[in-house]
Amino acid sequence: MQTDQFRSHYAPRMKTRILFPLALRRAASEWQQQSLPSVVEDLQGLVLAPPANEERFHVVFLDEERRRLGIAALGEGRLGAVSLNLRDLFGRALAVEARRMIMAHNHPSGDCRPSDYDIDATQKISTVAHSLGIELVDHLIFSGDRVFSMRKGCEL
Repeated sequence: MQTDQFRSHYAPRMKTRILFPLALRRAASEWQQQSLPSVVEDLQGLVLAPPANEERFHVVFLDEERRRLGIAALGEGRLGAVSLNLRDLFGRALAVEARRMIMAHNHPSGDCRPSDYDIDATQKISTVAHSLGIELVDHLIFSGDRVFSMRKGCEL
């Protein structure tokens, strides 16, 4: 089934989770111990920060037990596009000895569904990550108070 056919067939049934606003910044000692939902909230706050007309790309690096090792802003762009340097992404992941990572970017357009480019790029990044022993836990696309999980949307 082609990607567009898959999307038109399944997209109406896919649900988008509504997330609460980013909580107040936590102390550095608490940062590593946060649950995955709070990691998602933090990513939401980072990628949706003003100015709202620019795409942003952030990654959270995790260890085997899904504890945070670090977070990196790896791309900013204009409306509809963000540039990402894969050497930088995987260089940082390897530098902190990440075993897992969660990627996130925003869609200033208001539509959090992934583009064909988002799907293709995510699948390629997942393949490279796997070859390096890193699991891509999810790629989240935020738009306003909505988020699309590429893992739950069967795109990863």
